[in-house]
Amino acid sequence: MPRPVARRGLGGRRRGGSGDAHEEKEEEASNNTNSAAGWHNGPAPLPRSLQDWSGRLLQSVGTGPAIPLTRDELQQVQDALERADARAFFGEERLRFATAVEVLFDEELRASLLRLVAFAVRLPAPDGGVETPDRQQQREVGFIACRLAGSMLELSARFGPEGQQEFAASLLRMQTLHAAARQLAAGAAALERGPAPPSPALCVACLRCVSQALCSVTGMSKPGLDAAIQATLVGDLAATHVLEHAARVLLLTAATPGAGAERSRAGSLLATAYADLSVLSICFAKETSADAASGASPPAATEGAPELAAARAGRPAAAAATAVGGQPLPSGGAGASSSTEPLPVQQLIQVLTGPCVRHAVFVLGLGALGELEGGAEERGGGPCACTGAGPRPAEETPGSGLAPVLHAVVQSLRAAAAPGIVGEALAGGGNIPRSLAAMRLLLRLGSAVARDAVGGGQAAGPSEGGGAGGSGSGAGAGAGGHSGGAPVHTPRLSASCRMALAEGVLAGLLQRVMLTPPSSRQGPWPGLVEDTWRLTAALLGREVLCAGTTPLSEAHRTLLGSHLQDLLVACCHGLTVADDEGIWWRLSPAPTPGLSAALAGGALPLLERLLRRAGEDPAGPEASILHHASYQEALLPLLAHGEPLQAGALVATVTKLLRRTEPGVLLRGDLDQACSGLFLVGNLPVEACGIRFPDSVAAPAADSDPSPAALASDTLPDMASPSPGGPHAASPAAGRLALVLSLALPEWLPELSRLVREAAAVDEAAWAEEQERAQVQEASGAGGGAGSVEAGGEGGCVGGAEGAAATSAAGPELLYASFKLVLEQLDSSDPRANVWADPRADVSAPPEAADASAWWWGTVLEASDVVGLVGAALRLLERRRPCTEEWVELYVATVYWALRLFDFHRGDLRCACADPASPSACWRPEAVRALAGAMSGGGLEEFVVDGLDELARCLEAWAAGEEADPSSATFIPSEPHWWAPLLVPPTEARRRLGLPPACSNPACASLAGDSEAGLRRQQCGRCGRASYCCRECQVAHWKAGHKEACGKAAVVE
Repeated sequence: MPRPVARRGLGGRRRGGSGDAHEEKEEEASNNTNSAAGWHNGPAPLPRSLQDWSGRLLQSVGTGPAIPLTRDELQQVQDALERADARAFFGEERLRFATAVEVLFDEELRASLLRLVAFAVRLPAPDGGVETPDRQQQREVGFIACRLAGSMLELSARFGPEGQQEFAASLLRMQTLHAAARQLAAGAAALERGPAPPSPALCVACLRCVSQALCSVTGMSKPGLDAAIQATLVGDLAATHVLEHAARVLLLTAATPGAGAERSRAGSLLATAYADLSVLSICFAKETSADAASGASPPAATEGAPELAAARAGRPAAAAATAVGGQPLPSGGAGASSSTEPLPVQQLIQVLTGPCVRHAVFVLGLGALGELEGGAEERGGGPCACTGAGPRPAEETPGSGLAPVLHAVVQSLRAAAAPGIVGEALAGGGNIPRSLAAMRLLLRLGSAVARDAVGGGQAAGPSEGGGAGGSGSGAGAGAGGHSGGAPVHTPRLSASCRMALAEGVLAGLLQRVMLTPPSSRQGPWPGLVEDTWRLTAALLGREVLCAGTTPLSEAHRTLLGSHLQDLLVACCHGLTVADDEGIWWRLSPAPTPGLSAALAGGALPLLERLLRRAGEDPAGPEASILHHASYQEALLPLLAHGEPLQAGALVATVTKLLRRTEPGVLLRGDLDQACSGLFLVGNLPVEACGIRFPDSVAAPAADSDPSPAALASDTLPDMASPSPGGPHAASPAAGRLALVLSLALPEWLPELSRLVREAAAVDEAAWAEEQERAQVQEASGAGGGAGSVEAGGEGGCVGGAEGAAATSAAGPELLYASFKLVLEQLDSSDPRANVWADPRADVSAPPEAADASAWWWGTVLEASDVVGLVGAALRLLERRRPCTEEWVELYVATVYWALRLFDFHRGDLRCACADPASPSACWRPEAVRALAGAMSGGGLEEFVVDGLDELARCLEAWAAGEEADPSSATFIPSEPHWWAPLLVPPTEARRRLGLPPACSNPACASLAGDSEAGLRRQQCGRCGRASYCCRECQVAHWKAGHKEACGKAAVVE
């Protein structure tokens, strides 16, 4: 057909034009503005004469007369296709974009490519005979055309979704899969012909037919295509059994040497198609479930083949595809169909449960796994339902095809474990390992992936002897490094493929861990869960997470964090109790099987290692994974039942993270991934409040000595519940948790107090600048909307003085929450809470004489500078005036501590008022009156209001240098946590837990190594009393004052 305007192809040579200079200038201008500016360089990959040539080739395989192509014309077609295929597959993004635009949106070129694909799948199947050079070149042309068509379908949707939809629909309308199935069936018959093994040439030719058939399948099974097109694709796959034919060819050629490259390519395509269709089956099932819930009908397929129509009419797909190649085909496993599911789902189940398909996927997968492990490929055993003989894996499998095959195995196991009818059908379709065997296979695969990241040798498999796990398991233990004596090899997988496999393996294991009913969590199950934790630690190692030059994507970080969280939840199953008041932790005397497996598998060391790496690199993958994993709740049972050495190491790591935290993080809108330690400190004590205990378990006494030997026993001395409404009985695990808290709270609360006080100082400096700018603007008449300042200046509030409730949205809410947390925990964790609330106590007596637990004041409250902390809270509430309804707990905690310190530590308050440079100088009468005014409508009791007035009067007198004698003391009842009477001094807690001494440097923030438990302490060579985790800490402590203390100790000795 004549064309009025000559066009340029993908390259530079014009076809059919006259070489008009004006046209060349227009094209040159277009090159400067087109987003695909570079795609006009080079010779044209698809010449205009391709339309004629493709038509003549297609006619040559038909029944009518045809004009054959000359050798030169056939070579031109091959060269053009190779150029286009190279650009679409290997080219830069602009070249791929240009190729897609040229092919998908040019009707003539698109039709030419479709004709070449139709020609390729309609060529006579290889029969083992000698073929002419022309026939060989025709097969090569058809193969490249199919590969180019697959590339067009697999391009990103932004390159032209409309063209892709039309191209895919055209492929289905021309019954490409039906013709390919007939070709593959004939090829399989040729491979089975005769007693002798097939020749390498015949195997290569048949495998190329497999590849060209699967190129279209993999392209159309990707997400993004129209649902109706994919439904038609599924119908054609079920009707033609093209995947079964392809798998049969792969199995029949498995024993023939010399076809490794073609077998690897065909196997990769089959594995990719299987994995994509597995995902598609689950998506279809979810969509149809959502449609059923909403009353909508599933998408209807487009016009398709007679076989598809027959299948939709209710006849079995195998009957519609009778004698594709002359023989009826098997119709899948026992669970292949379900009348309760929509037709596309039934058809996908039938396709995925075909015996040849599954057998080929696992044979290829085991071979790839053996190669990835650095050893010989495994030999498949057992009869093959399609060939009647055992499959014989290939002797050579190039590494380029490892990732798709392994990914297909993972997706197959994941789909079989999916909930619902799809998972049940796939699991019951045959050729799928049972649950425990599937877990062992996933563990072995994940171990090989982890070893590949560090170039390790042969990976150890899952636990032998029934998968009992334990120390003899090699599925995850040591997966981060290569085994002794094993050769180190170059990694076979790219970083992106490795991470995709790691995520898939963890997801597959997690599915089977969570779906295992409690009655089945016996026997080998705990050992496999233990191995799962070891493997998780290996896959979350820096060698896997930070391999390659491309950073780990946020999607992978989110998924890995979600998997870690779900694994923790699954292992803590049965430890929570729900009632009308909420969800409570049930701390039983002995750990559950899942919790025991998590502890034995290294859950605590894994979390500590992630915390340490997150502290060193707040923008790294470990910090993001922890941010997406709500692990704080599950830490309670882990700390209560875990090894004391591991629990103490995690506490020390969190303390160092707090020392590394900058005060500015509390002035942000929310805690981000750079605040892992702060987030844990803010949630762990709160979660510990929600612990309940079994009625039959006795509680530990406050003065008992739960040494490591006593902690292993089942009973401890009785003691009543320390707080009304709280747990009425405790357990040995509660005693261990109380000892861990005795280590943590004296370290965490002073650090948190320092942090909030420094953040409050930064906030006040910023607030002062705001007020100064507002005053300058108001004085110059530039505008008064920036904020007003009260007459006192120092006690003003941004936003005016309409009331505290009017300025709630402008303040640093994270700082408010941190103040509330530290004030509440300093109060509720105080072992002397009953003394503070006793009106009969001798107020004039020092706190040290009031109770045997007076260490809390000297160790925690003084280290936390509670006087300065409450003063900073008073100043913050006066300055920012947060909403009393929203932050009533902060107001109440500040009121309580202000009166408590006024009653018991008036001397400290008077000294603070007398020293303007003291951090406690924020104790101003204006701040106290502002607090009383904000709480005036909050239902405060009269004696509390009177106490605040008395405090403000005394502060005024002390500031003026006068004496002030309060008329009476104010006592506010306290509600301590259940663990408060069980707390002991940190040194005593370390002794009872059997822990080594901590680093003597009080400012130690070193995060070297993966755990505090594995660090060797270096003692001071002079006094021998101080120990340090590193040389830097020893030098810093020496300069900070140990030099004098060490000298005095030496003189005394």
